Parts: sequence; structure tokens; C-alpha cells
Amino acid sequence: MSQVHVDQARPQTSKTLERKSTRKPRSDKGVPRGPYSPRTETRGTCKGDYWEIPLTGNHGEGEVLLVSSSAHPSLMEISDNGTKLYVGAELDICIKGPKAAAFADSWNTDHQLTVTRFITGTLHRGLAVCHINHNRLDNRDGNLIHEVKAKKTRHPINWEDAEYKREKRMEVVRGMSKPGDISPSANDNGPEIHLAV
Repeated sequence: MSQVHVDQARPQTSKTLERKSTRKPRSDKGVPRGPYSPRTETRGTCKGDYWEIPLTGNHGEGEVLLVSSSAHPSLMEISDNGTKLYVGAELDICIKGPKAAAFADSWNTDHQLTVTRFITGTLHRGLAVCHINHNRLDNRDGNLIHEVKAKKTRHPINWEDAEYKREKRMEVVRGMSKPGDISPSANDNGPEIHLAV
């Protein structure tokens, strides 16, 4: 017995079925949003041993970031006087831009560096930086503590070591040759080789 394959094509219809979208319409559809307004510089105010930096943007409007006086100058340098400070996922305060990517040694120019990791100079993923009073806006030295995720143990932060690490990473940021370049040795032709003749 031989099997005969019959090609049964779907009948062509001139009318195609229209699918209805299951998405909800946007609540602000058709509402003009206005021109783009760049972020303004927010250096903050000094309150003795710490600084209060007002945040802007959708999620940060009305919130105030607390930072120790020792970390304030380098935070303003890496965040372009507060214009690169954002409230990120899970209400973490983040720094965006090529300077943050250079600090974190990342090739991704959209890299977000949390302020807590910047202040402590910690780039190790297994070491979390936690807030003692559970307020993520309070990034003063006395409120931050290291937690080893695998062991669930907490350890005080060595602030001399943290400042040293932060300054070493800031040297990389300052050594960037141009705004889009995050490699500190982009213009380096390598070591010079002198041959004795």
C-alpha cells in the first residue's frame, strides 16, 4: 500500500481576523509631557559631621540623602555635583554614567553603582553593605555595616581601608582620557622597549 500525501492548504480568506489588545491604555495617553529638563546640581547642606543632599526625579522627589563629610567631596565629583544621583530599584540610591562604570571597572556605560558601595569602596558581590537603622537614605559612616551573604554574619567596616579603596578607584575615574572612555590605559601604547645596540 502506498500512502498518498494530499497537500491541504488552508483556504485563503480576504478578511483577516483582528486581534484585540489585552493591554490597558496608558493613563497619560495624549497628555503633553513638556520639554526635557536636565537635572539640576544639588550639592546639599552641611550639618556638621554629615551632609543632607536633596534628591530629585520621579522616585526621589522630596527625599534627602545623608552622607558623611568624609565621602561628600568624592561623591559630588563622581556624580557631577549630584546630577547623576538616581533612586534605583528597591529604593537604592545609585550613581549612573561613565564615571560610575569606571569606578566599578565595568565596560557597560549604563552601569549603576550604589552609593553604599561607592562610600565603602566595596566591589565584591559576596559582601553586602547593610544599613543598621534600615533607612537606605542614611549613608553615614555609623549606619553602614558589612554582611557576608553566604554566612549571614555582620562585620564593622574598616573606614581607613574604605577611604583608601575609594581613593584608589577615584584615581581610575580621574584618569579617564575622554567622557566615553572608561579604560584608564586607552591611550597607552604599552611599555617602551629599548634595545641595546
